[in-house]
Parts: sequence; structure tokens; C-alpha cells
Amino acid sequence: LAVLYGGHGTMSVCLLAGIPMLLLPQYKEQRMAVQRVLELGAALVIDRPAPSFDFAAIVREMLTNPQYREAAQAFAQKYAGFRPEREAATMAAEIASLLPAITQSVDTKPAN
Repeated sequence: LAVLYGGHGTMSVCLLAGIPMLLLPQYKEQRMAVQRVLELGAALVIDRPAPSFDFAAIVREMLTNPQYREAAQAFAQKYAGFRPEREAATMAAEIASLLPAITQSVDTKPAN
């Protein structure tokens, strides 16, 4: 179980590793992203908890109820072949192919 604010990178790492999450988003962008993870069933979202909120009970629920782990592991299995570094290289190559070719050589002599 991971407890985090809902940053995109950390949530992605957790999902790809099959780790369920307890998410406490602080910003609108985080709330938007955690909504999708909540829909997967791989997380619980606590938005602005009251001072009397029982975190221990929620953590116990997430650790003992297998549905969160199963949902996270299902995501990890579905995307088992995904490799961020390979995808980044593919995107970079695609972007480079869209750039116009440079046909003139650049003069590297310093100006006098």
C-alpha cells in the first residue's frame, strides 16, 4: 500500500507495480488524476479529511480487503509490457520525424 498526494509519476509507478494507493490530493490536477485511479478500483481517495478522521481504519481496510490489490495487479498485468524509456524514445523519434530537415550547413566560424 502506498500513501501519497496523487502525483502523476508516483501513481504511474505504483499502478505499473500493482500497488494499491491511499490518495490524499491537494490540488485540482491531482484530484482529476486520482479520480481515474479510483475508477480502476486500485485506490481510495481522501479529500480534505476532518481532524477526527480515522486513518488507521482506512489503512486496515485497504490492507485486509483484497479488492484494491487485485485491481492494482490487474492494471499491472494489462500493461506488463509497457516500458517508459522505450515509449519516450519512440515519441522522440516521432517528433524528430515531423521536424523539417535542415538543408543548409551552419557556419561555425566566429564572427569578426
